Amino acid sequence: KKYCEAFSAADFVSVETDKWMRSVRSCLQVELVDFYRTYANKANIQCNSISRAAFDSHPTCYTKKPESICLLPLKDARSVVDILKIAGITMADLISVDSYLQITKTAEICEKQITEAINASQTLESRLDLEEKLMYWTSIK
Repeated sequence: KKYCEAFSAADFVSVETDKWMRSVRSCLQVELVDFYRTYANKANIQCNSISRAAFDSHPTCYTKKPESICLLPLKDARSVVDILKIAGITMADLISVDSYLQITKTAEICEKQITEAINASQTLESRLDLEEKLMYWTSIK
């Protein structure tokens, strides 16, 4: 909840980041509804199963094209981190196994998406920009 509220209240983001945030919010909601529909008639569903499904959907939603975080300008990708700081993310949040797995999976998807974009790139400027993004996401892992 605190992260959703922080992203909703952020007023310093670019148009691209705003589109990405709206896309992620919608995707996360759809993923959770799909999970619920799949398991709604199971009487023994546990809260931790719902939390796990929600948490596990984040990398897919973060990297869903066309508004993938991987392809945002680097300053925008970094602004996402600033929003998380405002929301009160702590070092304990970041170093949890769940967070590590989520960050690693997102970075792996970004490496693949950016490599594909580099291979399709037709200008030197675009290629250099993509290679800078690739270095950033590779460094996160």
